Amino acid sequence: MTMTAATGPTSGGGGRPPGAPLVPAPAYRRRTVHIDPDHWYGVDDLAAHYDLPKSTVRELIAVGTIPGTKVGRGWRAHGADILRRDQELRDAASTPQRAVPAPVIPLPARPATSDSESV
Repeated sequence: MTMTAATGPTSGGGGRPPGAPLVPAPAYRRRTVHIDPDHWYGVDDLAAHYDLPKSTVRELIAVGTIPGTKVGRGWRAHGADILRRDQELRDAASTPQRAVPAPVIPLPARPATSDSESV
């Protein structure tokens, strides 16, 4: 680990210094991907489609949030599955959520008091 005056401690591998905020790429550097339902897409294309880091896309595919299949050492997703998942997410976001009432917790009964006890 080396120490630089401008950025603080860094590892020798370059890249983002530890503790630096994750900042999305500027709009002019972002790559847009048109999803074709008959095409297979890799992690690079999905990362560009969702505007997420490749490592996050791999994790989301592994847990099933993004539909995909392990092919060799990499992940692939079919365009029709991606479009279906995107539509499900849009439908869920546009459906108003019904408010669930808070549970009613009964208060303990107050002990009975009578006027004859206060003498």
